[in-house]
Amino acid sequence: MSVERYIARDQYRVQGWLAPESARLITSLADYQAKNLPRRAVGEIGVHHGRLFILLALVAPQSAKFVIDVFGEQQLNLDASGHGDRAIFETNLRREGIDPADVTIFSKSSLEVTGVQVREAVGPVGLMSIDGGHTVECIQNDLRIAEEAMDSHGVAILDDVFNATWPSVMTGFAEYLQGTPRLVPFAASPNKVYVCRPEWSDTYRDALRAVHHADYDRSDALFGFEMDTYGAWKPHRVTLSDRIVRGVRRRLGA
Repeated sequence: MSVERYIARDQYRVQGWLAPESARLITSLADYQAKNLPRRAVGEIGVHHGRLFILLALVAPQSAKFVIDVFGEQQLNLDASGHGDRAIFETNLRREGIDPADVTIFSKSSLEVTGVQVREAVGPVGLMSIDGGHTVECIQNDLRIAEEAMDSHGVAILDDVFNATWPSVMTGFAEYLQGTPRLVPFAASPNKVYVCRPEWSDTYRDALRAVHHADYDRSDALFGFEMDTYGAWKPHRVTLSDRIVRGVRRRLGA
């Protein structure tokens, strides 16, 4: 399976939310880790139907993989931020050539999982997405999972930090950053903020700028932490394109 084909075309067969600009930044981070660092696990908290997780699995095919999601236990989804379906998720994995048996699945709330448990199951994590519960408690809990589960060079990708629909995500992240954070922001792209250990921030900023200079917008500080933004002016155009592409493919039965 071609990663670029998945970003440009096949991801639209999976219900979910992933701007192409963000997908390409995630791919570049995975490529940097693959070329320069020891192989580590990949995974996601809040997998929904797998659109972003499939990308992680494709960019790190030899890595151990994990997901955390309540799936059918929607009474645990207190803010109704997504309604994942395990059967649909596993069907989507198979269609993209990924065996669900190769994925460690924590079918429960992330509030019931620790980073130590994740690390024991799949080893240290190099790249993970955080898109689970959108409450202040869940965001801070999931960042603690990332702190414990990730290797020293790990990167976590936070969803909806700047999404006006979910102000609690920013509230939880802001409170986390104003404490004594072990993870700090270094970049942002449409609907994503990327965090890592402070000592790795400049390395990842340089790596992304080297590849994505055409999409680079500007640098600024988020609660005192320097970060670069990419593709921030494109979301509405991408969303319209996404709708058109999906509509055409539905009519063609793709």
